[in-house]
Amino acid sequence: MTNRMIENRIKKIQSLEAKKDKLNEQIEKAKGELIAEMARKKTEVLTTDTGTTARYQRIESNQFDKKRFAAEVPAVYQQYLTPNVYHRFTWKLAEE
Repeated sequence: MTNRMIENRIKKIQSLEAKKDKLNEQIEKAKGELIAEMARKKTEVLTTDTGTTARYQRIESNQFDKKRFAAEVPAVYQQYLTPNVYHRFTWKLAEE
């Protein structure tokens, strides 16, 4: 792959990321409109005549407080730490 090809791929990624951000904004706006409609109707579920449904429900779950556990029992916390390896892809276009 030539330098020009690499730069073109990175520019394409950057362009697609910008489009993704705009789409996410539109998605969140549409979700907000449906949530507002549910609030207006005082319901957690909207159902259309065709059976399409949208739900907005409160979910409650218990989470393990890792920070507090590490502070209160650091020796035990250290025993259960395991390495986590992953790859991250980043880019930066040269100044034009």
